[in-house]
Amino acid sequence: MENTLAYWKERCNLLLAENSQLKSEIESLKQQLHKSTVKNEDANRRIKELSEEISMSPIQDWGFEDDSYFESLAQSVCSSRYSIRQVQSPQNTSKKSYFDFQPMIQSQVDLRISMNLQSIEKPRLVEYFFVVGVSAEDLSQRNRKAAILMSVPDNIEWAGLSVLADFCFPAGISASELVLSKSGSALNQLIFGHNYISRAENSYVFTIKANEPRLLGDNNWSDVLYCCCVTINDVGVGYGTGEWAVPKCYCLVSYYPHFTLFFDIISKVLVLKRVRRMQELINIEPIDAPNILRRSEELGESETKLIAKCIGINSQQPNSTIRIEEEMIEPISITWPEEVWLYDIPWLLSPLFSTLRFQDTFWVLIALLLEKSVVVVSSNLSLLTSSVLAFAELLKPLIWPHVVIPIVPDSLREILEAPVPVLLGLPAPAPPLRKSYSNLIWLMLDEPSPQRRLQASTKILRDVKEPYFDNFKTVLNKLYAEFTQERTVYIPSHPQQNACKDIANLLRGCWGRLLEKFPRRTSGRINPNDFSPVIESSHLADKKFLESFTKTQLLVSHLENC
Repeated sequence: MENTLAYWKERCNLLLAENSQLKSEIESLKQQLHKSTVKNEDANRRIKELSEEISMSPIQDWGFEDDSYFESLAQSVCSSRYSIRQVQSPQNTSKKSYFDFQPMIQSQVDLRISMNLQSIEKPRLVEYFFVVGVSAEDLSQRNRKAAILMSVPDNIEWAGLSVLADFCFPAGISASELVLSKSGSALNQLIFGHNYISRAENSYVFTIKANEPRLLGDNNWSDVLYCCCVTINDVGVGYGTGEWAVPKCYCLVSYYPHFTLFFDIISKVLVLKRVRRMQELINIEPIDAPNILRRSEELGESETKLIAKCIGINSQQPNSTIRIEEEMIEPISITWPEEVWLYDIPWLLSPLFSTLRFQDTFWVLIALLLEKSVVVVSSNLSLLTSSVLAFAELLKPLIWPHVVIPIVPDSLREILEAPVPVLLGLPAPAPPLRKSYSNLIWLMLDEPSPQRRLQASTKILRDVKEPYFDNFKTVLNKLYAEFTQERTVYIPSHPQQNACKDIANLLRGCWGRLLEKFPRRTSGRINPNDFSPVIESSHLADKKFLESFTKTQLLVSHLENC
């Protein structure tokens, strides 16, 4: 049967059909491959164009007459462990300039502190208070710039003044002209809407370097000024240009990180301003309100008086009480606990813990101990800045010796290319070529899925070795379980507050016990070769971590300052 002609003819036809089908499939695959190749070529070409555009782009001209502004801006946020200057690029490169980071030797750091030993008084509770917005002259301008509208006290001498407004409004400032209705509803909302009831996205903190280090406690020197900000929409009255809706930033500056107290003070200032405006505009028609506001101060007598009382306080002793009274507002009262540093821990940690999963938070913390660079990205400035400051706090008693900036203004985004470890808060959006910064760990806090908020290269994931430390990770995880990642928590419950304090205490104790194993400086600089006995005597599960940790400036700086 198989030898018949009909059989072989049928077999031949089947093979021809299969061959035809295979040819068709091959042709289809070729077409798909061609489309994919073209698509990849387009993508690669676009990536190359963007890369060239970024590499060739000079520092952006933000309209400042003096080019040294950028240097002032960078110097205001750089760690005391580095000196920074703006350097002109060689003629054969496309960039006009770049920031040059130079590590300071320990003797230079010691000199900066010793120069201030004559003035060992503790800083005041509040150093300065500012209102930042758009000046009347700039309201009608196309390119508006944020400016300091008022300050308490007057005539402040501080290098940070030149860059303060840039940090208050990191993405620039905008204004929209108001169209007044007969009822004046839009105007009334702006004039009397100065309510800051609870913490939200419009409250945030950034840091600027002080003119000089100050002594906060026993051997606790700091050259960091914390700038606590609340931004609200207000009415701006130009010179003959009508009325405008503009944002204004109320900024309190202090050496101390007493965020809960400071935002309460700002809240009371806004209440007093609201009451004053109601008194000024009583029985005034909405259409006439702008004429009254033209003659009205940004901060009236009652607001200035309250701020002056806060500036006059310089006592934050454990178990002591601060009470500030002013007419028409509830008294501001706070009793410091035995460990003052714990008071604001829940305020600082709750937003981070409720946004980032425990494993991600723990891993990033270990990465920072190994001096990996971390960039936090969010459009929510409150979440952004508290997260950056929270990571810095969780490292203590270690002090991050490198660049830390809770808010990176648009004019300073070039800091992403810094050749030193950084801890940065970057207002969204992130750079388009994020993956090209392969040395950076990205925390994309606005990602809908908690699983996608931590993004790092495979190399960094391999490099970061977690320590065992008597299984402290398990204990931390149980405490962290008070938080879910369903929503950002600004006002934590009592169990969540206790969890934050317990986690901070546990980590501080763990790092403290680790540091006790290392030799202190007796003379000269620390020699990392002296760390070998610590590594050799450690638990097997801790050796990989310690081998990397002992090479960090973070550890050396701490031991040199002990």
